[in-house]
Amino acid sequence: MRDIRAEKVSEPSVDDHRLARVKRHQVLTREPREYEWSDAMRHTPRQRHYADALRGFWPCFPVSPASYAARLASQFTTRRWFSENQSFGLARKLDTFLDEVASVIQQDQYAQAQAMLRAFLTVVIELMEVADDSFGCLGDSFRNGFAKYLAMPCVETGMDAPVFFHDLLTLLIWEDYGLTYDQTEGYFAGLTPDEGDLCIAYVHQQMQALQADDLDYQYEEALTLLGQIVAEQQRFERFEALARDMGTRQWKRIIVLADRAVKQRKRPLAVAVFEAALSPGMHEGFLRQKYEQLQKGKWSPDPRR
Repeated sequence: MRDIRAEKVSEPSVDDHRLARVKRHQVLTREPREYEWSDAMRHTPRQRHYADALRGFWPCFPVSPASYAARLASQFTTRRWFSENQSFGLARKLDTFLDEVASVIQQDQYAQAQAMLRAFLTVVIELMEVADDSFGCLGDSFRNGFAKYLAMPCVETGMDAPVFFHDLLTLLIWEDYGLTYDQTEGYFAGLTPDEGDLCIAYVHQQMQALQADDLDYQYEEALTLLGQIVAEQQRFERFEALARDMGTRQWKRIIVLADRAVKQRKRPLAVAVFEAALSPGMHEGFLRQKYEQLQKGKWSPDPRR
């Protein structure tokens, strides 16, 4: 019988040691040249997810937003950077585009209008990367266009519900300029139970993918979004487990769950939400104060009270 332990292991040669030193020096002292990049370095998980959020679902739209995005974006290729004073001119061009969308809607061309608005959202997000929006005029234009987009009747556009909601939810997870902040408040309450199930399942799936790719920030964004959907859909059976996952890393999403329970006369559930969430974390002190307030029979979701 072959005795592997008795076999002699060859010692590394002088050349092997020299090559190892060279490689170690390259890794520690310089970045790899672009032609040396692996596919994983060229297309990181963050880049792939972000690309999907901006354009990944467009081929499934009844009318593709791609040509409208190219036309609108071509108006902003004159500079690599736009100052805060130049942002007013950018906003005027964006508002002119939205006026064009309004005329298309008046002609009942809903699929085309939906494609134009979706293109608009992506172009503004990309424009924010090269523009100083200290005056907030680009954000105002975005919010105007986003409100119109949410109001588009999918039945009239011919958009399949899974495509619309998957695209919307991915965009909400990855939009990182605060452009959609509070704009979807109450939106998910208007969905049917089947649409709510669709959204909950998709966000949960995205959370698993983000966690697998170590994208912690976007995971937290998705978790907050899931909490909003569950609260607005009043899926009370999910509140406690969701609060346990949320912990005290952020405060507002716990308040949202507790406040929904209180307003629906489910005060014991609100107490259970706090008890599930309370654990060491950045906002533990504040949430514990709100928990004690609730136990004393007083409640206000306002963080100042």
